[in-house]
Amino acid sequence: MAGVSQRNPLKLLSFSPLYHTKEYLFVSLMNLYLTYMTNGEQRERGIELVALKARYEAAGFAVSDHELPDYLPLMLEWMAYADKEHTIALLADYAGHIREIGDRLAAAGSSYAKLFEALHVTFTQLGVTPLPKGSATAWLANFSG
Repeated sequence: MAGVSQRNPLKLLSFSPLYHTKEYLFVSLMNLYLTYMTNGEQRERGIELVALKARYEAAGFAVSDHELPDYLPLMLEWMAYADKEHTIALLADYAGHIREIGDRLAAAGSSYAKLFEALHVTFTQLGVTPLPKGSATAWLANFSG
């Protein structure tokens, strides 16, 4: 087939464990657990995780105990099904963290940075205004657990 790359498309989609590990070592620079960015392993992170789980439940979704509620892929999946009012509020709280992960990936030359650019464009189109870094959300401030 003239003009068609001889690359194996399945090989392009496969993930080497070494490559994946290199991209997402559990370090504060590039992990996908959003509360870790601001709280690390501090006690406040646990409080924020409980509050985040309650937000999912308030939107009518049960959260499994098999994954932390701040795991970005889980959060994005929830946003695909939740009402816009819930997703916009949650995005306002975490869009800055998501953007920061994307910026760090871009600075490291990671191909995954493009995914985060697409998320940022989507958030902008939805009208999400990220909260300033370090500010507590009204939802979390009013959370009574």
